[in-house]
Amino acid sequence: MEKNGQSSEDGCLPCAMAAFSSEAESGDMYMPVHKTFGMPFKNISKGIPVKKGTETHTCNDSNKSISWIGCEKALGIEFKL
Repeated sequence: MEKNGQSSEDGCLPCAMAAFSSEAESGDMYMPVHKTFGMPFKNISKGIPVKKGTETHTCNDSNKSISWIGCEKALGIEFKL
């Protein structure tokens, strides 16, 4: 484990779970069980925090919009839904 973050291995596991788990659905988010290390667990399910009162920044509509627009700009594309 890194002092001020997470290892590459721990950092890529939540993404792998979201992409390849048979239990993953649209709107799910995974994170390491110990915040910066450990097995990934689903902390947001279908866009809703699994534990009520958590992930207020992640599920905030303004923050989601900022992230969406930032990704579009960084990639030079517009996501169409």
